Amino acid sequence: MQGREKLLVVVTVVVILLWQGLPFYNRVFVEPIESRNGELLRLEDELAQRERTQRSIRRAHSNLVAWRQKSLPADALNAQRLYLEWLTDLANLSGFSELKVTPPKTSARAGKVYTPIQVKIDAQATYEQLCRFLDRFHKGELLHRIAEMDVKVPKEGQKDKLTISLTTEGLSVKGSEKHDQLLPRTEFREDVSQSATTLNVASNERFPHEQQFLARSGTEILKVINVSATTWTVERASESTSAANHAKGDAVELFHVVPKKPNPAVDLQAVVSGNLFTKPSLKTGPTDPLDGEYAKNTWLRQLWSSNDEWEARLFDASNKMKILHKGSTFRIESLEATVAEIHPDHVMLQIGKDTKKLYLGRNLQSMKEGGGSDAGSAGSPESSRRGGPRGEGSERMGRDRPAFDPSDPRIQEFRERMKRGEFRGRGGEFGKRRSRRGGGSQQGSDTKDEKSDESTTQEPAE
Repeated sequence: MQGREKLLVVVTVVVILLWQGLPFYNRVFVEPIESRNGELLRLEDELAQRERTQRSIRRAHSNLVAWRQKSLPADALNAQRLYLEWLTDLANLSGFSELKVTPPKTSARAGKVYTPIQVKIDAQATYEQLCRFLDRFHKGELLHRIAEMDVKVPKEGQKDKLTISLTTEGLSVKGSEKHDQLLPRTEFREDVSQSATTLNVASNERFPHEQQFLARSGTEILKVINVSATTWTVERASESTSAANHAKGDAVELFHVVPKKPNPAVDLQAVVSGNLFTKPSLKTGPTDPLDGEYAKNTWLRQLWSSNDEWEARLFDASNKMKILHKGSTFRIESLEATVAEIHPDHVMLQIGKDTKKLYLGRNLQSMKEGGGSDAGSAGSPESSRRGGPRGEGSERMGRDRPAFDPSDPRIQEFRERMKRGEFRGRGGEFGKRRSRRGGGSQQGSDTKDEKSDESTTQEPAE
């Protein structure tokens, strides 16, 4: 066999071995490895899921412990009685009047973990009193919430108190401690004057020891800033309450724990300073000074020049005149403006930070509608000289034609162009009529030209 044939045989044998051997290799070696890798990934996912479940259970247990500490008593009837008393004291402390605190007609069903306890409050209070009640309710060391609230605003002329109807809901968590008080409570061991800042109490049981807290006795809230055994160092008259005398044996109850880092976004005073239930006062009159009726009925009808000094004259609906000079300030109703410049066909007015252009023959309102811009025929000097659009402006200009300065170069140029017959249309006809009145040999030719013009062009309608 030649070398080429031997090489071909070897290649053929190798191809056959690969063709037959690769499935066997995959079945014996590759597939078991891939199966083991897939099983390993599944076990890793299952382990991660169980770890997440375990963390969730730990968090839930931690929350349950915290909820049991803030829970109403385990006995639902006792919890409802104590919760109702606490809400009554809180409403009276906040200044509610005509107070009525009652349990709901239907009792809530007990769940597997907790039993909801509802109490309904009907009262009248000012907006500030309502805000303080909600703030103190939120700060209370209890597991509760406002389930429903309805506020009716008094009508105008009636008393300023709001009619409030709200339903609160507290939770009695199963497994919580059985105690006779809703919140930790102790009593004074001696009489307390209005100025006393060091108090002796009977017990510190269930009260915080390492953090400041608020305590309530009667209608006063005290801020406890230091605890040493059964001696408290306090700040009197906290939470907008007044200092009061307390007798030996008076009860003092935990109100809420002062957070180490108060929330800067919660500013009760900023909320109280406003009133969400007060209707905003309606603004009377136009907000834009150019929207008033006076702006519609006040017109720039005359521009005079005397000794190279221009003056503008405004006329109102009663034809009362107001004379303006450069730099003068005038006021019409709510519009206050300063005359910046006076030109032969317009006046520049400074209104606030804006500079407006008022053309001759236009009213003040035209500055709002676009008369103050250079674009558009409505605001152009030509249209203003004609008295603006047909109607009231035209009639006003017919009654009071403005006087022009004969020495004005533009007037002289206009006259020269009229003499040269440069204007077509109405201007051309005007020039031809003047030529006819002048007589002479041009009359016949002018008449022929006039006839020919009439046959080829049509005079634009006015």
